[in-house]
Order: sequence, then structure tokens, then C-alpha cells
Amino acid sequence: MDLGFAGKVALVTGGSRGFGRAIAQTLAAEGADVALLARTEAELGQTAEAIAQATGRRVVPLVADVREQASVESAVGRAVEALGRLDVVVNSAGGAPIHGPLDASEAVWRNSLETKLLGTVRVCTAAVPHLRRSGGGSILHIVGAAGKDPFTLLTINSVINAGLLAYTKCLADALAGDRIRVVAVSPGAAETGLLASMAEGIAGATGAPVDAVLTQMRASPLGRLPSAEEVAACVAFLVSSQAAMITGTSLEIDAGGKRGLA
Repeated sequence: MDLGFAGKVALVTGGSRGFGRAIAQTLAAEGADVALLARTEAELGQTAEAIAQATGRRVVPLVADVREQASVESAVGRAVEALGRLDVVVNSAGGAPIHGPLDASEAVWRNSLETKLLGTVRVCTAAVPHLRRSGGGSILHIVGAAGKDPFTLLTINSVINAGLLAYTKCLADALAGDRIRVVAVSPGAAETGLLASMAEGIAGATGAPVDAVLTQMRASPLGRLPSAEEVAACVAFLVSSQAAMITGTSLEIDAGGKRGLA
């Protein structure tokens, strides 16, 4: 299946590691030129070079902080200047530490909100005018399973992800007339570098052994967790021309872990 990325340009935030890196790699392998946005210059540069060498596509590293509007606007502008246009935006930056509903400081709440929720809003605000000039495009948010299935020890993530799902719906409606689709994916636990640290955090909060937590997290109807590359493959389809009739919705990528209907 040709996903139609030849001649297209994608911007991926949180692009130096995890889901962001895997998504950038997949989009470049499918023929897109890619701008990577992240805060850590050395890691970002290494990632961009590795993807460019593996795919032969133009990959532009952009050091920026999604918590700052001026930084985001500058990065998006530099991406368009370097690559000529913008067709796809993937928001993969941000996360939140393990906390219950009452044990996180206001500073922790604010940092998480500024990074994942408001950071996504800032990126979209800066990117939409360029998507309009390209005649349309797609925006995708990496949300997380806790947005629909809140988890007490991930209270901050649960609240932010629920907000991102609502933002996805509202933004999709607002941009439909511009031929800009907006979708989200909600991975559950996945085999990334964050899995072990999350298990350690949950173990520390509950007193359970880390190995037992990891075993529970890895349990799924399909018998294993998705890899970052498998999540990236789903993302690539959703932001491609092959998904032209999909907007305003969210896809769970969790190996069948979610049991609810909503």
C-alpha cells in the first residue's frame, strides 16, 4: 500500500526517542522529509543523522521547548524554511510522573500540563497556518490509554490525556473545512525504554515487586505488548492519504487490553 508520503513534510515533536523517534523513522522510510523537535540537542542530532542515513530522506533537527510559545513558533518556522512546506504534524512530546490525585505538587502538575497539553496546543497553533498553505494535511496526538481508562497512580496523565481527547474532537471540527484531519492514538503499555521506569515507579508506590508489576503490565489478550515500531506503523496509516475519511477520533493500540466500549 502506497501511503502517499512522497513530496510530503512531517513535523514530529518528542522526536529524539521512544514513540516520536519510531514515528519519524517510519514516516521517513515511507518517503516523507521530517523535522524533529525536542529539547536535548545532542540526542536530537544523533537521531536525525541516524534516520537520514537509514532512509535517505532530509531530516532536520530542531531544538525547541514546547512549554514556550516563542520557541515553538521559531521551530515550526525553521522547519518550513528548511523543508519547504508542512503536511503532517505528530505531537509526541511530554508525559507525567507517577502520582495519585493528591500527592503531586502544583509545580509537577503545571510542568506536565505545560508540556503535554498546552505544548500540543502551541504546536497546533503554530503549524495550522502552514498546513492550510499546503492545502490540507493531518495532525495526530499521542495520547495514552489513561485518557479513557483513568488509573489512580497516573492521575496527571489521566487528566491530561482526557483533555487531549477533547481537544482532538474540537480541533477536528474546527479544521474540517480546511481539509485538515485531526486524530489521536492511545497506546497502552508498550515495549519502549519507559516501560521499566514506569514499572519501578508503580512498584515503589504500591510495594509490589518490580518483576510482578512488569508481568502484569505485559499481560494482554494478544500475549505481548506493542513495540514502538508497531505503534508508528498505525500512526503512519492514520496521517496518510489512505485514512482520508478518519478524523476526530482516537485509536487504542494496546494489544486488546481495553475492555470498555467507549
